[in-house]
Amino acid sequence: MKENKNRIATIINKFENEKLIEERESKLSGRVYTPPYITEFMVKDAINLYLKNSLTELMNFEEKVDPKINLENSPLLSQVFRQKINSFKILDPACGTGRFLIAACKELFKIYKVLFPNLKHSEIKNLIIKNNIFGCEIERKAYLISKLRLLGWIDSNLEKFIKFQRESDEIIPFDEVERIFKKSSQKINIFHGDYLFDYEDYTQFSLVIGNPPYIENKKLKDAKYKKKLYKHFETAYKLFDLSILFLERSLPFLKPDNGYISFLMTNKFLAADYGIKIRKFLYKKLNIEKIFNLSHLPIFLGKSIYPIIITLSNKIKPKNQFSIIKPDEYPFSIEKFNKISIKQSSIQKLPSYVIPLTKKIQFIKDLYTYHDPLSLTFKKIKVIYRPFGFLNYTKHLENVSKERQSFKDLLILGTGNVGKYHIKFEKTIKLARQRINVSYFQFKKEYNKIWEDLRGEKLIYREIAQKMTCSYDPGLFANLTGLYFIKIPEFTAEQYFGLLSVLNSHLINNIFNSLFGSLHMSSGYLRYNGSFIKRLPMIKSFPPSLCRLGKIAQFLSQLKYDFSQGHLEELKNLISPKCELRLDSNIEFSLKLINAVVNLLFLKKMNKIFLGKNNSIERLLLTKNSFPKFPYKYNIHRFNLPPIKSFEKTEILNLVELIDQTFAKLRKKNQLKSDINKIESSIANYE
Repeated sequence: MKENKNRIATIINKFENEKLIEERESKLSGRVYTPPYITEFMVKDAINLYLKNSLTELMNFEEKVDPKINLENSPLLSQVFRQKINSFKILDPACGTGRFLIAACKELFKIYKVLFPNLKHSEIKNLIIKNNIFGCEIERKAYLISKLRLLGWIDSNLEKFIKFQRESDEIIPFDEVERIFKKSSQKINIFHGDYLFDYEDYTQFSLVIGNPPYIENKKLKDAKYKKKLYKHFETAYKLFDLSILFLERSLPFLKPDNGYISFLMTNKFLAADYGIKIRKFLYKKLNIEKIFNLSHLPIFLGKSIYPIIITLSNKIKPKNQFSIIKPDEYPFSIEKFNKISIKQSSIQKLPSYVIPLTKKIQFIKDLYTYHDPLSLTFKKIKVIYRPFGFLNYTKHLENVSKERQSFKDLLILGTGNVGKYHIKFEKTIKLARQRINVSYFQFKKEYNKIWEDLRGEKLIYREIAQKMTCSYDPGLFANLTGLYFIKIPEFTAEQYFGLLSVLNSHLINNIFNSLFGSLHMSSGYLRYNGSFIKRLPMIKSFPPSLCRLGKIAQFLSQLKYDFSQGHLEELKNLISPKCELRLDSNIEFSLKLINAVVNLLFLKKMNKIFLGKNNSIERLLLTKNSFPKFPYKYNIHRFNLPPIKSFEKTEILNLVELIDQTFAKLRKKNQLKSDINKIESSIANYE
């Protein structure tokens, strides 16, 4: 048999490839193998941070251990470094096949060579394995591979003792691996077991590092194990993912006042509901040192993980500031890092201790200083999702009908039927492998309680969208999944249009992206959970001018949609040959005015906008009839239900002309243009 030149590498590669195939098939393990570039970067960065912060002379560590520097010229510094590196212990709590541990071995080896120039290479390697490197792995075969990787690093002659039955053998010889461990006198400090419950090493670690398994709550199939996690971990909250428990579990293993955690994790816990307790835990018990935001980089191709590297320490500093670092490319270039500094105390001012990965954190913190969340501003608010239940909701499709059964019937909508300020009546609903049109949804007696919520006026918005997409609902629509309803019992129709204007504004969209953008999906889509919407800052009242602008935006947007579907052709020609251009222009102007008014209402209270006492936008708000007042109706009588009222064609024509004239006058006011630009600049400067 021809001798295999690199048996250990062959075994490791085979094992990792097999496990990745298994993971793709089962989708349960949460296993992803960290690219060597990332493991090396994380190890080097964390060791550098540890030594830099451990020394009284806060100088760059890499300069101090550069082989070109003669440490003999600084005996005291050399002695301090040796003490620190001798006592430095690193743990990977989910070490898998040992990628982080081998990266740590190689990095420490470089340092040892400088600090201990008289030691042989073999002596250095043995010291590192014996004193510095520790691991834990729950899966037995991965545990063996990890030990084999480290043993192979110490002993380059080890490979020739590993026997394959034949050169092309695909079976990993684990019996051979175990035989070698029994024969070897070298101790490898890797524990086989569950880190969350079984690991009881009394060693105090300088650094706990790794890529803990990201397993979503719904994929934790062992009910008893899940119950045990909820019982033993204070951060096991709601639909937690397994990786966050590794943060909580690692704290007791750190050296007092000088221990660090550096984990590669999904960014979701920074904003998700399940992350509330782990964020509070981090805020109160650890210093956030830095967060590398890698979520936009192609690190794990084919995986929707959106990773960050979060580095923490247990040395609490009252006025701690941490860095959020966003590399421009992968692999990283140190010169191309975008870096911002944030006070850790700022997190406390944000809803549910959310940790935004944005430079806008100060702006958002100030917003919450002056404005309460929506749920506190309007305490009777109801956010309704899946009103017919979370399970088996598709069975209610049997109530969909082309014919009205009673005046209590509603209209069924799907996610795609809701546009910004309008309803797409002609769009087909895709649900449960069925395609249905917007149709009647029949009333039944058992729906009485649901109907109490759905029949009244409310707002309706998309659960998944690239931007907040909200529309007015006069009490006409029902939905099975994919849409949220916002109902505030004391609201009038005018107030709903005011709230609609705020929710669809650029400001609220930017705030949402800053707070919850880490929960993005593919293609830039976001999930607009009801709990997130209730946390957004909100003004306490809506001036009549803003309410009327919201109604104008809804009317014009709905009219544009109706024209696009081939309706009202006769009316379209009456308005003008350039009807669509006029509509687009007026819609754009209405949204520009709405954004300016919303910005003013939020920033004015914060004393961060200076337009003078007589600014034109303020006058628009205070002037009673700045914008036309009209009842909201639909342009086409599509369905025969009581909440539906529709305009006569002459009413539509007159209203379009009135809006056109109003906006034409406003466009001529140079002061208004100037004040709108000032507000936009104020927002940009504040951020």
